Amino acid sequence: YVDTATKQQIANNVGRCDRENSCGYHYTPKEYFENKTFIKSQPPITEPLKSSYIDYDVLLQTLKCYDRNIFVQWLVSIVGSGAAMRAVDAYKIGTAKNGYTIFWQIDTNNKVRTGKKMLYQTDGHRDKNGDNAKIAWVHTKYKNFKLQQCLFGEHLINDNPHKQIALVESEKTAILCSLIMPKYIWLATGGCGGISPDKCKALYNKNVVLFPDAQKYKEWEQKAQKFRDYFDFSEKLAKCASHRLLAMRRGEAEGFLRVSISGDDERCLDRLDRQFLRNSSQSAELVWDAIE
Repeated sequence: YVDTATKQQIANNVGRCDRENSCGYHYTPKEYFENKTFIKSQPPITEPLKSSYIDYDVLLQTLKCYDRNIFVQWLVSIVGSGAAMRAVDAYKIGTAKNGYTIFWQIDTNNKVRTGKKMLYQTDGHRDKNGDNAKIAWVHTKYKNFKLQQCLFGEHLINDNPHKQIALVESEKTAILCSLIMPKYIWLATGGCGGISPDKCKALYNKNVVLFPDAQKYKEWEQKAQKFRDYFDFSEKLAKCASHRLLAMRRGEAEGFLRVSISGDDERCLDRLDRQFLRNSSQSAELVWDAIE
């Protein structure tokens, strides 16, 4: 039997034996799809992308010279030295040349993915004058570096596994909010486009609240709602409406979902028994062993 839409054979075991009168084998498409009883979608389980890492000692060497780190000095001026340095220590904020601030991306395995270097003005706003406006990345000085970014502050999840997570866009917002509302673990995507399946894998099975910037609210809401109804969802394939199946397939293609089809083991064994076991001969016992 051939699928008329794809022009491909449905399965190797679906069909009729050309010696049907003597063999009796006839496995119809209807029986085949009845055996594939359930379709289930789950959050994706993907092979982790191979990533390069920066030696942790490189990060440690930047945890100093805060007297010339313009962002840290601004933070001290508004929340005080004690609170500011607690945040600096928690998020491992580094100092680079010329007063630049390094926002390190450290994953849940405490591996350093990269560091984002930005220059701030004394009023806490980014310096957007000429070359100062450019964002630099620590990983760019390494040859053949394979970058796989993670969320800023992701390493804090392991320290508070049951704490609710708040996700914002900028690193600065995450740091400030961690001091104002410490009931959350504040993480940052590093930009409005940073909310992606790969970057957000550490949030799976976590209680997360999104706090997008005002102008990006609808965009984040759409991403959050797009496949929300299909996480940990299962349904009989025969009763699955085409639009739901298509939505799940799109979610699978975009990396938000993993879709699988599973059958009822007992029904499948019973069907195989009726199809392949013709008598109680010695060979029938071997066939049954193969079925099991």
